[in-house]
Amino acid sequence: MTRVLARNYSPEVLMEMVEGFERWKDKTKHREFLLAVLSEAQEEGRMPIRASVLDAALGVGHDAIYLAREEGFDVSGNDIDGSALATAEENARKAEVSLRLSQLNWLGLRSPEKYDAVLCVGNSLTYLFDKKARADALTNFINLLDDDRILIIDERNYQYMFDHARDIGRGRFQYPGIYARSEDDVHLTPISIRQGEVRMRARSSQTRHILDLKFYPFKRNELLGLLRETGFRKIEQYSDYVPGFNPNADFYQYVCTK
Repeated sequence: MTRVLARNYSPEVLMEMVEGFERWKDKTKHREFLLAVLSEAQEEGRMPIRASVLDAALGVGHDAIYLAREEGFDVSGNDIDGSALATAEENARKAEVSLRLSQLNWLGLRSPEKYDAVLCVGNSLTYLFDKKARADALTNFINLLDDDRILIIDERNYQYMFDHARDIGRGRFQYPGIYARSEDDVHLTPISIRQGEVRMRARSSQTRHILDLKFYPFKRNELLGLLRETGFRKIEQYSDYVPGFNPNADFYQYVCTK
């Protein structure tokens, strides 16, 4: 999980924030995008009808549960945070789906088992502040894939924040794309951005709880370059789930073929 800076941190408050992010994602095309990419690979014969999927950044499990409800996927989940795993297990029980769960650091994520798809979504690679650690994690992801199989990974558009750092400093920052306020969700606001670090404030609209979080901010094309260095032979970029590059997107998605 990301680095938490707030003094009033508790695992329960953090899980509250994560669940709020998931409610926000429910309003986007996020999960439909995942399903469409995986289903297209199956239809084209690049992935078996019963595909094995590892959600390497499981969080509280909503993406994995969504896919496990589909007939064509055998889903496993991994997260280093024990509170997240416990919440994901409870969410899966309530949804009456079965998930195979593990609690491994990405830097030690090795297995003789190969997967048809690995997911690292939710802007999760940004939790790693060391370049070698990010490269090692991606190397472990690609090593978990069979040939011609895919990694789906995403990132927040931090470059837009760099370009609007003055607005952030004045408290006037506006997200450009799909990110919007909701009275039901957790809202995430950047409070400072500098080389190698962005600090964001998560505020629950329902409970008014606040957590300050710290992330590594990718510059434009930085993650794309790292994916190429890792050895993916084909990389498709999306901007807020639309094919291609849009400098004003909130998020970028990459479908990477080994």
